[in-house]
Amino acid sequence: MFQFLNGLDEVYRSQRSQMLLMTSLQMVEMACSMLQQEETQREVLEFRKIDVKSATLYSKIENQRCSQCGIRGHTKEKCWTVIGYPS
Repeated sequence: MFQFLNGLDEVYRSQRSQMLLMTSLQMVEMACSMLQQEETQREVLEFRKIDVKSATLYSKIENQRCSQCGIRGHTKEKCWTVIGYPS
C-alpha cells in the first residue's frame, strides 16, 4: 500500500495524506477506486470550466455592435468600412 501511495503524482497529495491518516489502511483496490473517482470529478469540472469560458466569450462577441455599420460581432475599431476591406 505504501509503495502504491508513494508512486502517486503530486496532484493527489491531499488524497494520499488523507489515506495515510486513516487508522486502518484500505486495500489497494479501494484506494484505486477513490483516486479514479477523484480523477473523474476533476475531468468533469475542467470540462465545465472550458465550456463556461467559451460560452462567455461567444456571448461577449455576439453582443458587441459596431457603431459604424451597426452589425453585431465587432467594434468600430475592427470594422472593415473604417479600416478598409482586404484586397
